[in-house]
Amino acid sequence: MCALVGLMVTDILTPEEVLSGSSSNVLIMMIGLFVVGGAIFQIGLAKMASSKLMRLAGTNETRLFVLVIAVTSVMEAFVSNTGTVAIMIPIVVSMARSINMSPSRLLMPLAFVCLSFCNTT
Repeated sequence: MCALVGLMVTDILTPEEVLSGSSSNVLIMMIGLFVVGGAIFQIGLAKMASSKLMRLAGTNETRLFVLVIAVTSVMEAFVSNTGTVAIMIPIVVSMARSINMSPSRLLMPLAFVCLSFCNTT
């Protein structure tokens, strides 16, 4: 945003050119992704869902890994890729934090599962 304002202030871009990208479906979808993810985390849904999943997997990293893949795969069958990611990121981060694990160890499998469904549908 600062770069766009800077380009507009220096007359490199016109206000119409700056605002033309704001009608992009991808931009609106990404903003929605952050809003939904933040809401899931703020209302405590992520903590509640992660605690239920943690009861199934315990602190075993392999079982947690398999559980994230399984839950994401089932969600992908009914919800769009973007929706699945928006719902699962706060849950996965909460699960990883609860066992002092790097969230990337679970977020990467989540991303790969979502990408594999994206390429097949």
